[in-house]
Amino acid sequence: MYAVRQFYIILPNASPESWGRWVWSDAEERAVVFLNNTMVQDRRLVNLKKAHFSNELNKHVWLPLKTIWDSTYPVRAEMFDPKQKNYIIFHSGVKFSPHYLRRLKRECNCQTVLYLPDTLAGLNIARNKEEWERYRRHYEIDQAYSFDLEDCKKYGLKFFDFYSVTNVLPAGTPVDTDLFYVGSCRSHERLVMAKAIYSRAKEGVRCRFRMIGVADSEVDEGDGIVYNQPMPYSEVVRQNQRSRCILELVNAGQRGNTLRFKEAICYNRKLLTNNPAVLQSKYYNPRWIHFFETPEDIDINWITNGEMPDFKYSGEYSPLKLLEMIGNQI
Repeated sequence: MYAVRQFYIILPNASPESWGRWVWSDAEERAVVFLNNTMVQDRRLVNLKKAHFSNELNKHVWLPLKTIWDSTYPVRAEMFDPKQKNYIIFHSGVKFSPHYLRRLKRECNCQTVLYLPDTLAGLNIARNKEEWERYRRHYEIDQAYSFDLEDCKKYGLKFFDFYSVTNVLPAGTPVDTDLFYVGSCRSHERLVMAKAIYSRAKEGVRCRFRMIGVADSEVDEGDGIVYNQPMPYSEVVRQNQRSRCILELVNAGQRGNTLRFKEAICYNRKLLTNNPAVLQSKYYNPRWIHFFETPEDIDINWITNGEMPDFKYSGEYSPLKLLEMIGNQI
């Protein structure tokens, strides 16, 4: 009945240089992408809206009066053709009031879709099935997708892991780094691991490590790691293409692939990872992917040998395939 489908993707406070915008870029030929979930410009009001929709604050009691923000959303009813099927895809979390979503469903033939690039616990949405069902019902979520297979099993989500390939340097650009890592300090354990690997590898290996979100008390001046200096995602891709090997660090219990895994596959770089899920990946090849549990497990010579991978990536991470999945759901 609905031969034409239109997709609207809502990113949370993104910028043209943020990783969220880059990984969705393939979808721009089929979807309208909004880099923010609000048209509010005043910083005080932006922060107030964030607090009003905070998952932590709404965890036990839904804060009232969210309809006061209904005039500030970038998606407006007049954009939609109710004769076609329309999908509003929220990246990371739903930040429209339930009242507004019900109106779009009723008047504009819309569905609400949630894509989770982190675990439900990591996004502070839910830590058990009861909390997830409460969230899903509140926002009348029609479809929900996650990059994390364990969350999919636990919460009944659909699995899809996506990435848009964007080469920023010409093919054949020479490498100037052996081991590259960029990430946030999501846990103390991750910080400790990164420091230990850098200390082990820095002699004889050209390392470039950057971490953000590190407390001042845990910053070691002069240890060679660059702390708390955010890097635009285009620069992350540029450095990936100039590196021989990419380091991926996951927190205990995480089984989904991070951006680092997909970057390694899509840009044909070696991957050094502590994620055991990699052993089940169709791309796993011990010549090019090295799984470790402790820094002492790492074969330093493997990092620097001259072999470079060819994973023969076939495009299955493209968000265009996710849009196809969404549109094919009844």
